[in-house]
Amino acid sequence: MLWNDGVMTVFAKRAAKADGRKTTLPRSFANLLQATWQALRIPSSDFPKHVPSFKTPAEKIADALNDLEKGRAATIFQLRTGHCPLNDYRQRFKKSPMKYCRTCGVPENVPHFLLYCRNYRPQRAAFRKRVKAEKLRTNLFAANAMLDDPMVFPFLADFVLETGRFEHLRSYLPDPELDPKG
Repeated sequence: MLWNDGVMTVFAKRAAKADGRKTTLPRSFANLLQATWQALRIPSSDFPKHVPSFKTPAEKIADALNDLEKGRAATIFQLRTGHCPLNDYRQRFKKSPMKYCRTCGVPENVPHFLLYCRNYRPQRAAFRKRVKAEKLRTNLFAANAMLDDPMVFPFLADFVLETGRFEHLRSYLPDPELDPKG
């Protein structure tokens, strides 16, 4: 931490507001530093609750998403950020009457959708079977691991499409009868 006039002003204002008789200086420099960091610390309640931590560089993720069809890439991106049409997110904006999964009765968030929901067991089993057939070394029992591996994205997009949970996804896909390639 750089000590500058702004930091000292903050400490001076805090000291002026506090009753000087009740506070004592720490006995050692280490204790002083610890007390300073405690005073500057942001309460954990101010941080978002579900912040995923991904290790794959953003460039690799962007390249993998560019290789996918637009709707599938958007869906993977939504799952990675948590901003997706699942009840836990939609309920924040009053777009869903409840944040719970209709089948399981627990908050319907990304990990629940990808790993636990009983409603999508057959699709999940087929997804895991396809990923294992490709011999990808991804932990299929951790949502962050699946969402952090670009090689899994096509299979994950197929899983989401098969579940039918993301209604908007079908509107992006080309109609096979109208598609001249297919």
